[in-house]
Amino acid sequence: MEKKKANKMIELISVTKKFGEMNAVNHINLTVYEGEFLTFLGPSGCGKTTTLRMIAGFEDPSDGKIFIDGKDCDNVPPNLRDVNTVFQNYALFPHLSIRDNIAFGLKLKKLPKEEIDKKVDKMVKLIKLEEHINKKPSQLSGGQKQRVAIARSLVNEPKVLLLDEPLGALDLKLRKEMQIELKHLQRELGITFVYVTHDQEEALTISDRIVIMNKGNIEQLGTATEIYDTPRTKFAANFIGETNLISGWIMEQDDQRTLINVHNSIMEAFEVEKKYNVRDKVCICVRPENMHFVDYLPDYSEERYNTITAIYDEQIYIGNLRRHILHTPEGEEIKITRYARKDENYNRGDYVKICWSKKRCILVND
Repeated sequence: MEKKKANKMIELISVTKKFGEMNAVNHINLTVYEGEFLTFLGPSGCGKTTTLRMIAGFEDPSDGKIFIDGKDCDNVPPNLRDVNTVFQNYALFPHLSIRDNIAFGLKLKKLPKEEIDKKVDKMVKLIKLEEHINKKPSQLSGGQKQRVAIARSLVNEPKVLLLDEPLGALDLKLRKEMQIELKHLQRELGITFVYVTHDQEEALTISDRIVIMNKGNIEQLGTATEIYDTPRTKFAANFIGETNLISGWIMEQDDQRTLINVHNSIMEAFEVEKKYNVRDKVCICVRPENMHFVDYLPDYSEERYNTITAIYDEQIYIGNLRRHILHTPEGEEIKITRYARKDENYNRGDYVKICWSKKRCILVND
């Protein structure tokens, strides 16, 4: 990642977009680096597509500045920005062959035929559709059409490719395949990709960095690992993957540890980067795979683990995994994801001791 930070490809400086009285995007600051695959992730209405459209030039910011490759984009129309955009609908020309669809932008530039053929052949090989090059779009599958749409955008060699939920119309299996292909394509070409999705798994799979957006604001920015392992807010913790959130309040904090009162039990976290005051309300965030049953944890000790009592509800089968659903006496749901074990048997209503490592104890503001 350090290598990519040498050159700033896109800069958003205090960018705001208002629709009437509503702030769709609220004074966001963001830098996207050359060759990076950055994904905007968030629920519907969070501002991710609006931000993408402002970068593309389809929407003008109400306030703030956008720079692409160091150039101010004020009053620069979409066709004069060095970006191309791929949408969920393929927008291919039905009467043209795949070759002619991909070559369309190059022909508008009036490039020599030999150069066009060379560029198109290279792109068709990259998207692995050589045997379909003379077919019409109606003869292709959804995944193949989307590859053609991406190739048509990339053949012009833009500095930035913007993708607005391009895989949303595909079935699950094909979508997963296309995610990997898209990431490989981006790495091979080295073009900056800015991607919009509401699919958490998709964002984790393809991205160098992820921007989680919420109500027009950037909730958290980081790598997939950073966001999954150390969410900074309750929203980020809830939105990426599954998590357990247990409410408490700060009892004490020093340079080594933080003590949290959870329903009159003392929990310990080694997280000290976030500074808290006594009585501040917080949530302890623990991923289901980091939760354990005390009865079946060989190395359990009170020095290493925080422990609470929960009430067992049910077990859900997920292939070779089992998801155990419990709740605290205060009504907070707890999920534990484990590989299937024949000896882990609890009945509905059983009181069960569960625990998690103090090193895995992440705090977020309540």
